[in-house]
Amino acid sequence: MNSPVRFEYPKYLLQTLNQVYDMERKLSLHGDSANLLRNVERIKDAFASQEPPLFYEDPMGQPFSETRTDLEASISGVGADDLVVTEVIKPIIRAGKQEYSVVVQRGIVVVKTRSADNAASAVVPIETSQGTDGTAGPQPDTQNGEQA
Repeated sequence: MNSPVRFEYPKYLLQTLNQVYDMERKLSLHGDSANLLRNVERIKDAFASQEPPLFYEDPMGQPFSETRTDLEASISGVGADDLVVTEVIKPIIRAGKQEYSVVVQRGIVVVKTRSADNAASAVVPIETSQGTDGTAGPQPDTQNGEQA
């Protein structure tokens, strides 16, 4: 029986790719005034030119299910349905061609229910009735916080 192809890489190579991913993400968030993204691309090209090529995949925004073997996830929030990646701690590092690659490092992510983002941002209006004089409409008659 054929066993799956397994690539072993020194820890410093994986740490370097993790740092390159982090730099690229920060540059895209905060802007690239010094044109450092060009240098990041050169580092990525150097990793891609070795045999077999190494590259990372950013799973941000991708759907998540428990059957995914390339991610380790922490679930944020209460629901566990329709999960999506909301934060990437470590990217997925792969070896080989993009179409046929092998996972070298599983990505570490935080996932959240997609509908939880929408529910948190939704504002439910509260209807109040107003009297003809502009004051609030009829209120229950209360004495010392109790209804009379």
